[in-house]
Amino acid sequence: MDTGEDVVPSFAKLKNSVRVVVEEVIEGESKLRYIVEAILWEFGHVRKTEILAIQDYPRRGVYDVTFNGEGIFLSFLKILEGNREDARLRGYRVFPHISQEEVILVVKSYSPFVSIKEVETVLNQFCEKLTFSGKILSEVGIWTSKVKFKAKFKKGKLPPARFKLGGINLDCHFSGMPVFCRRCRAYGHTAENCKDCGNCGESTHESKDCVHPKKCNLCFQVGHLYSTCPKRSKTVSQEEISSGESGDLEQVQMLLEDPGVSGLEAIALQVESLAVKRPDSSKKEKKKRKTESSQVEVKVQPPVPKVQPPVPKVQLPVPKESEQKRVQTRGEILFRQYKCKPDYAIKEYIDSWTEEETAALRADVDFENTSEEFLRFHILDYIRRLK
Repeated sequence: MDTGEDVVPSFAKLKNSVRVVVEEVIEGESKLRYIVEAILWEFGHVRKTEILAIQDYPRRGVYDVTFNGEGIFLSFLKILEGNREDARLRGYRVFPHISQEEVILVVKSYSPFVSIKEVETVLNQFCEKLTFSGKILSEVGIWTSKVKFKAKFKKGKLPPARFKLGGINLDCHFSGMPVFCRRCRAYGHTAENCKDCGNCGESTHESKDCVHPKKCNLCFQVGHLYSTCPKRSKTVSQEEISSGESGDLEQVQMLLEDPGVSGLEAIALQVESLAVKRPDSSKKEKKKRKTESSQVEVKVQPPVPKVQPPVPKVQLPVPKESEQKRVQTRGEILFRQYKCKPDYAIKEYIDSWTEEETAALRADVDFENTSEEFLRFHILDYIRRLK
């Protein structure tokens, strides 16, 4: 019989499964149809094809639901945790077989200079436990600007698919990640139906028209931005402080956070200001040498003029006609476009191919026997060879 506790015996635990317990069992009455139609379909937005099996024990009022994958399982748990008081759950207790365990969380930064401690500051708001596991290297041993963590998420919380630190984007990926919007990077909808504001989350306006105060994207508090956040790690060196460059870096960051100024405009403005502010070191050197020469009287022989030999003219090699044609090929253009993009962007591009183009790719690249770390290299090499 059910003990009344939201615990599944260890011998009966199944992955990607939840247990539904009827609190008042009436003999001869099955609640299976209600559980499937009201709790799973209507409440949990689970389709019939996403349910692997339901093991029912109507005499005990126990129903074990196993989902097809971890993604739909986590999605159902998120809806469940946020709507425990829903009327459709009255008289029923729903809980997972296995509590959420640690997952490998991969974070891709679009700048290698982002502080890992600041990344941890953001992720800790969604994780009960977070441990840095190291940097991810490419097949040639060079850092890919990706890092990985061992994470245990808080109940009903998942880290954002994308977040920002100042003007730098960072993407999160983990096993069983639910479907998310590729426009606002939020869970629960796709880009085609996205109308959410990236600042406040409301669907009545766009981010550029939002009247709510902007939040710091490090601590998620209002009243300041990332550039002045008190939680920022002390990463500015003493040389930058003494030379005044730290203030210039802060100005760049504030310009990047300004929605009215593009990233290129901000960098151009700051480079111009640095060119004006930075003192001319050559003048200092001349002044120093003049002072030293005035203190010590030394008889200097007049310099003998040197005859410089004529500099031979070097004619740069003209690229061959074959090389000129190679740069103009469709494959070269696509290769330069996608070689620095993430894997999901390459997958989206390949999904748009015709059946003939996809069949040609599969005939050229051995997907079954090629490891994941070399698969990207082979796919990009095939794209480069396209005519």
